[in-house]
Amino acid sequence: MMRQTQTQAVQTMTTQRVLRALIILESPDAAYQLVTCHSDVVRLRSQTKQQEYLLLVKRQRLVVTTMQSGQIVLLNQVKQAKFQRLSDRRIGITIFCTTGQKVYEEVSLY
Repeated sequence: MMRQTQTQAVQTMTTQRVLRALIILESPDAAYQLVTCHSDVVRLRSQTKQQEYLLLVKRQRLVVTTMQSGQIVLLNQVKQAKFQRLSDRRIGITIFCTTGQKVYEEVSLY
């Protein structure tokens, strides 16, 4: 029973970390617009900065990177992420952590 409780606590902490990381994508300040969505990369455009970005896993991190250079690390300890276009403003993200946890979240873009 203690192992089950510990496993649930770790899963809850992982889910909370993912939610905190993905809230950046939903920010009205960035105003990201979905351009394309493939299983391993999402292309976004910021309506406020007139710049394009890629959302992908790079060196075990989920990052938002510009087409030129620079990146924002959203989440560490990521083995893989799979993206799915749900609509013009929604994407589903399945994150496989290096710790073995798997988290699915849906993100709404503005």
